[in-house]
Amino acid sequence: MSFWVSANTAVSPMTRSEIKAALASEIKTLVGLYHHRTQTPYTTIHQELNQRQGVQSQTMCTEAQLRERVRLLEQMMGR
Repeated sequence: MSFWVSANTAVSPMTRSEIKAALASEIKTLVGLYHHRTQTPYTTIHQELNQRQGVQSQTMCTEAQLRERVRLLEQMMGR
């Protein structure tokens, strides 16, 4: 993702909630890609991720855990 910013525009850093929302969106995309590749149900994919991370749901994940989820999904897809 890139942004065009003029020299006079201040760019404020993303808040933690914005970062987590962006990571959740990336996870959603990766889960969809994995589902279409393997025909594994979405719920099964999320259950496997939860089990691997020892969490009850993605909504309870920290930013670091969300980043790890992205890494796990990329690994599952052979990236």
